[in-house]
Amino acid sequence: MGEGAPDLRQFEIKEDTQETRDAAVLDEVRKRIDIENLSEKLKTVLGEEKIIESLGSLLVKLRDQIKSFDSVISDDSSGRLVALFMKSTIENATDKNIPTYFVQGRKGLADKREDFLTAKKDELGKTLVVTEFIEKGSNIKSMMESFEKLGVDFSVASAQIKNPIDNYNETFQVDKLTYGQQSKYTLLYRRPEYSGVIPDPRNVHPKKRLVSDDYKNGRYEKSHAQQDVNDARADIQVLVEELSPLLVKSIS
Repeated sequence: MGEGAPDLRQFEIKEDTQETRDAAVLDEVRKRIDIENLSEKLKTVLGEEKIIESLGSLLVKLRDQIKSFDSVISDDSSGRLVALFMKSTIENATDKNIPTYFVQGRKGLADKREDFLTAKKDELGKTLVVTEFIEKGSNIKSMMESFEKLGVDFSVASAQIKNPIDNYNETFQVDKLTYGQQSKYTLLYRRPEYSGVIPDPRNVHPKKRLVSDDYKNGRYEKSHAQQDVNDARADIQVLVEELSPLLVKSIS
């Protein structure tokens, strides 16, 4: 660069890609939320900074739609914590109680899932299908197929996805999905000590986790089991309160 020539690098326009859009959303979350301070308030895995950032990003991306949802369907059992977070967020934003159901997304349970959803169809309205993490996308594809078959108006929300969104184009309808952030792994997958449930391979609904199972497997002492679930529920309410400002666009 010649002497006296203006430095034009500050005016460089970044290419508009999903990566740059995700980065801009994350930047907004970090500027408006004290992530470190919020993390210190939480007692469970929900206090991990990467999870807070992903949930915050999800709210930013959904804020123009958040009042349009009439129900929440959780891709259980791993999706339960995120589903409860979204349920409370929607209820706070709309001042109404919305029905929330917990079903499993596995393809092998499609018939049972569709029987259940058919019975609840009149209550669903526009539903938000919630999961915690999408890796290959086979389960969420099966869920989408069930809703399409039944003619239910739906959108899908995932706290995190493993791969770039375009990688899922041949698996499911990516235009139906809103996600928080991309991540190579998640700390939310199968955390029965916090969700209180485990998958039931023969039932569309998860089953209650038996304290004796966790104790036998060396996960937690019996006395801690219910407290972990209670702590997770309390953490969800803190997250809802602390992240709700993201539902309003920043003036700056």
